[in-house]
Amino acid sequence: MRVLIVEDDPTVGEVLRDLCAELGHEAAAVRSAEDALDRLEDTRPDLILLDFRLPRMSGLDFLRLPLVRNSGIPIVVVSGIASESQAQECLELGAVKFLSKPVPFEQLHSLLDWFERRNRDRAAPGSPRERRAARARPRT
Repeated sequence: MRVLIVEDDPTVGEVLRDLCAELGHEAAAVRSAEDALDRLEDTRPDLILLDFRLPRMSGLDFLRLPLVRNSGIPIVVVSGIASESQAQECLELGAVKFLSKPVPFEQLHSLLDWFERRNRDRAAPGSPRERRAARARPRT
């Protein structure tokens, strides 16, 4: 599974990237929401781990972007400073989960396993994602 980590603290980003790699995932870290947008144009990650407080564009602002909202990529927001209302707003804007920092290794492992199983199930032959919708007949 491809994981994009959006974290302005290089040490935290590196730790999260290394943990994801240890668990068998392909992970890349960027230091801003703007860099994450550039990555979305190049490659499509299976999951985004998004820091709430970022320079320039915040995690909340990132979640508000139509490109992000319409991408269908699951986003997990991570923060050590967000309030309860800010966490709730992230979830209302489409984040699938909100985690507090520091993220325990076991919690990250469980989360990545769950998303990996979900992606694998969706990609399985005959799964709802793989089935094609019936086409309407053209009018004659």
